[in-house]
Amino acid sequence: MQIYVNNEVLHTDCKNLQELIDLQAVGTQRIAAALNGSIIVRRDWPETQLNNDDNIEFFQAVSGG
Repeated sequence: MQIYVNNEVLHTDCKNLQELIDLQAVGTQRIAAALNGSIIVRRDWPETQLNNDDNIEFFQAVSGG
């Protein structure tokens, strides 16, 4: 399946958002994930199915001023 992660093409066999996050080794402490423009809450990551041509964006919280 082909998806887009932070605007980069990725070919993957991941079936859900949690698998993708695990594969990408994204630190989960301070990130948010959006699927096709909608924020997905952390508790829903394992149940959020991925489909061909989905657009996933990861956002990291940064502190400071």
